[in-house]
Amino acid sequence: MGDFVKVARTSEIPPGARKSVWVEGIRVLVLNIGGTYYAVDDSCPHRECSMEHAKLKGTTIICPCHLAQFDLETGEVLAEPVEFPPTGPLPVHQAKTEGLDILVALTTDFDSI
Repeated sequence: MGDFVKVARTSEIPPGARKSVWVEGIRVLVLNIGGTYYAVDDSCPHRECSMEHAKLKGTTIICPCHLAQFDLETGEVLAEPVEFPPTGPLPVHQAKTEGLDILVALTTDFDSI
């Protein structure tokens, strides 16, 4: 893991909201699901489609381009894309709060996903 970087205030990403931010040159999508923060690459590993407007089903995120489904906690592929499968896992990053700040640390070892 990299170092934690402040990406937003908790008031900017209330429950049910999301925000795309830059962390050390990587576009990261931060989501608040029921008070738990998740951070994943904003770019789908399949065809690099932005995940900013992806649908959610619990902790499953569904790519808006080809409907690949990923687990927000592990990045695991839950459903392959409808066109041009297969795809690799979605990079997941560590997210935490300190006071009113949301911090993200980039994952550097994707082999463990």
